[in-house]
Amino acid sequence: MTQALEGFLQALSAGLLIGAVYGLMCVGLGLIFGVMRVINFAQGDFMMLGMYAAFYFFTALGVQATFGNTFGPFVAILLAGPVLAAFGYAVHLALISRVSGTRTSSLEGEGHYAQLILTLGIALILQNGGLLVFGSVLASIRTPLSSSAWELGPFFDISVFVNKARGIDAVVSFATMILLTLLITRSRIGKSLRAAADNPTAATYMGIDVDRAHRVAFALGTGITAIAGGLLATNYPFHPFVGVEYVIVMYAGVVLGGMGSIIGAFWGGMTIGLVQQMSTLVLPTQLQNAAIFVVFLARRVSSAAWSRGRDDAGIAIAAPDSCLHGAVCGAVAERHQFILPAGVDAGSGLGGVRAVVEPAQRIHRTDLVRPCGLLRNRRLCDSTRPDLF
Repeated sequence: MTQALEGFLQALSAGLLIGAVYGLMCVGLGLIFGVMRVINFAQGDFMMLGMYAAFYFFTALGVQATFGNTFGPFVAILLAGPVLAAFGYAVHLALISRVSGTRTSSLEGEGHYAQLILTLGIALILQNGGLLVFGSVLASIRTPLSSSAWELGPFFDISVFVNKARGIDAVVSFATMILLTLLITRSRIGKSLRAAADNPTAATYMGIDVDRAHRVAFALGTGITAIAGGLLATNYPFHPFVGVEYVIVMYAGVVLGGMGSIIGAFWGGMTIGLVQQMSTLVLPTQLQNAAIFVVFLARRVSSAAWSRGRDDAGIAIAAPDSCLHGAVCGAVAERHQFILPAGVDAGSGLGGVRAVVEPAQRIHRTDLVRPCGLLRNRRLCDSTRPDLF
């Protein structure tokens, strides 16, 4: 009994630690989808580039000599994040912007078909280009902390060992998540990102450059996923095709937490990490991913049944787009409340809002933007309706 309990606690601690990194990995994809509504199949390959960027920062660019083998890898990982963010910004500017943002109105299927083909093409280019540049030999960012552990206990003859590298990985993941939350909720650029996610048309009328907001969101999502990839590389070897293994995990975490919810994506990744590690108590290691998708399907089926029950009871349920494409500048529309500045009135038009701006007036006050929660899981936009999630 004691041995079984110790194994359970060991798997639980490992699941929480690796789940924190998975959560950060899912947040990058959730941010891109939440703001841009783009399904990015190349996200795993951007993570792969983040792994190699951290690897070469550590081994070839002097980080190892300057900071040592213990903490040098984590410095290299933090340096890789901004590099991949800049790369993501350039990729969006050159490619993704042509099939997203304000240009989707002229494309078939609101640009989703073109987005799928383009991101799949980028993924193939990165995978095969990585194979040519980096080779097929497995690489890893090893630190002495990866092979050492803290002992918690003993408590009642039970000890739990926490891998030091995974512990620091979890701390970095939580710290990055906190900084991102503050950026989204407290900064001017964060308000612009939320406005662009909420209703791009109304945000444009408010003087917000939606395409620039999308570029910033894509860069942030790419950089965050690169940091998560570097953290994974301290415990697992990687190769140019490693992104294929993790992109499915990313999408499962984003859907589990709620499409468009950043915090939800983080907890979705945490859930996947827990399920993956806890499943090893009863299943072979090869079936870890199978356990993830069993939980994923069970969650979706139960959520759909619960939503139908609430709908049958006469309770209003928001459509998936209502929280991301609700009222940005606050007019009283059919479902949403706006507060419009002088010279702007509400009416019918694109996106359910028609704004009339005086010729000499240019509005750049993003503090008027009050989108409903990008960081919350499907919160209803109308304040008179109760929260359902």
